[in-house]
Amino acid sequence: MSTPRVPLPIQLVAVLGVLTLGLSGCGLHRPETTRKLVLPASRASVLVVITNAGSPQSMRATGALAAASARPGETIIILSLAGGATLVTSQAPVSPRMQAPVPPAALALQQAP
Repeated sequence: MSTPRVPLPIQLVAVLGVLTLGLSGCGLHRPETTRKLVLPASRASVLVVITNAGSPQSMRATGALAAASARPGETIIILSLAGGATLVTSQAPVSPRMQAPVPPAALALQQAP
């Protein structure tokens, strides 16, 4: 009695799967000593607000709007409703950059003696 033969495409998929699993955990890749957490770069942007400089309520609302909606590195320009004079020009601070420690290596399995 002969055993059924596994088709060649299935054999190739099985071999490629074993090779992929073997290579992905082979340990040849050495992580860097430190990693940098970098936020994606954003393009320069400008927030232009036109407000009534003679109204204290309008100025408070404009200040709250600028504080709540400013993005890192964004230029904020506040113009007067009367004549378009520039009241304030400012730039929001850029995003902080920091380094994080390397994550711990995977725990090695200990063999029983």
